[in-house]
Parts: sequence; structure tokens; C-alpha cells
Amino acid sequence: MAKPKRNKEDEFTFFEGQKSRFKWVAEQARFISGNIGVHVPPPLQSYATWLFIRACVTSVSMIRLFDEQETGNEKLQYLDHPSIAALARALIENIAVLIYFADGTLSEDEWLCRKHIIDLHDAINRGQFLAQIDPGQQPPPKKLLGV
Repeated sequence: MAKPKRNKEDEFTFFEGQKSRFKWVAEQARFISGNIGVHVPPPLQSYATWLFIRACVTSVSMIRLFDEQETGNEKLQYLDHPSIAALARALIENIAVLIYFADGTLSEDEWLCRKHIIDLHDAINRGQFLAQIDPGQQPPPKKLLGV
């Protein structure tokens, strides 16, 4: 079966439309974040605030990469797909953690359980990562892992 021919004009129009929608959502998030005002939230909301700010910063970084980058050669421009993809994945994971971790309907016990699960996951992953860099690296202490 032959591949359908690509219509570059339709692809460009689609990309520009999606880019505009993403920019609008990111601008709204930054507007909301900037108008909340300075406050000291309780722990659940402080984690949510940090994750939300991180999502806003990642979105701005992505938006900056949407425009073609200069290469030093006037005839060539480069759209940094790998960096956009990496930031998109980080943004998706960030929002997934925000939704999981900052659910306002959780009881304090459920929230603490989720926090401990994330802390445990982080400790294990860091230990595995460091062991790959330096095989002589000791794993995290069992006391830290709650074992």
C-alpha cells in the first residue's frame, strides 16, 4: 500500500494552530499563577504550587523552542525537535505528578502515603542511578527506605 502524499501546507497550518493553542494555555496558566499573590500555603498546596510553577517554566521553555533557531548560516534554520520532545515529556510527567500528588480531596493520611511513596521511589531511583555511574556506590540505607 502506497503512503499518502504529505501536504506540507496542511502540516504547517496544523502545527501553527497547535502552537497557538499551547501558547494560549501557557499564558493563562502564567496569568493565574501571577495573580494569586504571595502566600504561605500548607504542605499539600506548597507542593502543588511548586509543581505548577515548574509546569509554567517548562511551557515557556517549549514556546521559545517553537520558533526556528538560527544556525549561523542564513539559508538554514533549525526546529529543535529533540529538545521540544524532552520538555514535552517532562511537562506531561510534571502534570501527572501534580494531579496524583495534589488532589484536594485526599485525607491527610492518603496524602502522606502518596508523599512517602514518591520519596521512596525517588530514593530507590537515585540509588540505582548512582550505582550505574559508580558501581562501588552503596545503595540507600535500609532505614531510609523504611525496610
